[in-house]
This record gives sequence, C-alpha cells and structure tokens, in this order.
Amino acid sequence: MQGVVGRRLPPGNFAKGNGTSRLYIDEAAIPEQRDKLAVLWQGQRGGPVAILDAVTTQWLSTQYAKLEVQAGDTPSFSVSHVGEVKLQPITNESGERTRVENTPAWSAMGFQNEGIAQADDSYWFDPEMRRWVSGGFGAMQSFSWTGE
Repeated sequence: MQGVVGRRLPPGNFAKGNGTSRLYIDEAAIPEQRDKLAVLWQGQRGGPVAILDAVTTQWLSTQYAKLEVQAGDTPSFSVSHVGEVKLQPITNESGERTRVENTPAWSAMGFQNEGIAQADDSYWFDPEMRRWVSGGFGAMQSFSWTGE
C-alpha cells in the first residue's frame, strides 16, 4: 500500500480535543487501498491513531497527493502541494539519539518515549487549516502495526 499522512492541527490544547484533521493519501493508491487507508488512519481500526481520532471533531475531506517518505538517519516526508517535514535527530556526545519519556500525547497511545529532533525548514500550508512553520523543534515516533 502507498504511504499516507494524517495531519491534525487542533486549535489550542491538543489534549482537550476540538481538533480539525485532514487525511492525505498517496495519489498512486488504488480505490481499495484508499478505502482501507482511510479507515485505518481515521482511527476506526483502533491502534495508535485511535486517540488522535478521539480529539478530532471535524474531518475535512480527504485529499490525494504525491507523498514522499524518507527513512534513515534524517527522516522526512512531504505532501506535494501542502508541506514538508525534515527531521535531524538530536544526539548526545556518544551519538545516541536523545529521547523524552512519558510525554502526555504519546503515552495515551501506548508509546513510552519519543525522539527529539531539529525540524528547521519544515512547514504545513493547507489552505483550510492553520498554517504551521517549525520553530525548530521536531519529534519522532516509530511503531509497528500489523493486521489486515
């Protein structure tokens, strides 16, 4: 299946809900994949993203666009006409990635820690949502999700 990015930008305090979200699905996905990805990323199958759906009160229409995802030492992703996130993990003197534990947003999804990163030159400009330009801070979370 092609990649998918769900961008949620709730106004105010994230944990209080009242968020507005939009799902972006790779334009190369076939209709069957699009349907499955929408169910998955809108939290209807449970898993880590179910909590994000719980704080979303308005889903904007799904958009199909070219998605690019880069894993590795400097992860990044982009949605063709909307935005790009570039992460440079912060490391200690030994080269180990810096992590923050027990953060409220991630703990609710069952994650115990997150990696922190510089996110310079990252932005998100969806015309129906609040514009976002990184102030330099970024976070990384990885998880494994299996199933149908």
